[in-house]
Amino acid sequence: SLADQLWCVGELYTWRVMGGRMEAVEVLPVASSAAERANVMASFDAFHVIWTTVPASADSTRALVQLVELAGVAGFNEVVRGFLPAVRKAVDAQRASAVP
Repeated sequence: SLADQLWCVGELYTWRVMGGRMEAVEVLPVASSAAERANVMASFDAFHVIWTTVPASADSTRALVQLVELAGVAGFNEVVRGFLPAVRKAVDAQRASAVP
């Protein structure tokens, strides 16, 4: 999921700390099963930067590591986990629309 990629969560983190408001977040889940929806929720609920994958580019990896170092691991994790309510709302809506 998006939360597994350091580049993606780095962008979420940067947007949020630069003043991005959660009210402006619109999540469009693409999960096709209940298991996938649960995995998306879990990826944000239990997010920790240590479990993310890094880009192949050494320059990109270095920049992202510096971002996490500046934020602090706990602070970075907290900001990314802060997207959970928006993710939950979207997953719940998707679940409701999938019910016959």
